[in-house]
Amino acid sequence: MPEATYLCERKSEYWTSCQIEKFLLDAGYSVTAIPMSQAVEHDIPSDFIYVDRSRIKIFGLQYKALYHNSRDHWKLDEHQHNELQRFPWMYYCTSELKRIGDSAAALSFARFYPSGFPYQKRLNFRHAPFKPGYRRWPAFFQGFRACKIGHKITDMKAFMETLRQCRDLRRVDALIRQIVDVFLVDLDSKKVVIAQSSRFSQ
Repeated sequence: MPEATYLCERKSEYWTSCQIEKFLLDAGYSVTAIPMSQAVEHDIPSDFIYVDRSRIKIFGLQYKALYHNSRDHWKLDEHQHNELQRFPWMYYCTSELKRIGDSAAALSFARFYPSGFPYQKRLNFRHAPFKPGYRRWPAFFQGFRACKIGHKITDMKAFMETLRQCRDLRRVDALIRQIVDVFLVDLDSKKVVIAQSSRFSQ
């Protein structure tokens, strides 16, 4: 019997990202969404990139939907995992959602894992076999606000170099220019830029 998700990844990703955006808006941040093409996502292995303009800090999220069958789990891709480890400010966001009826609480059903563990085919739902384990959103956000999560950027040049860790610079240059255009306006204000997968625009 083939493995299947409780809900397709696109749904859990959309609901969770919308609630992160709302949380940031409620916390006083200005949020800008920038679509990310699948070609760019191949080199920057994140579905969303969030940038806090008030502190010039960045973090990215790679979303995973929950699979079932023998045991609930999240599937990992080896190439993607290896790429994530080249960007230590990117994290897995694994969704525990099983029912559409729980979509309004999608952010509460999310786990945030750092990617710095050895590759494995799956993360088990009940027993994560590595440390430091995962955080829920409140702890993740507090860590980001306290500069314990994410990557601090000192200036625009450093920001551009942070994104240009990918293997094919040509495919991300346009995205970098778009984000820098947003940053060059009023750097003292709270600003968050979200780069999202083009799957949502299809």
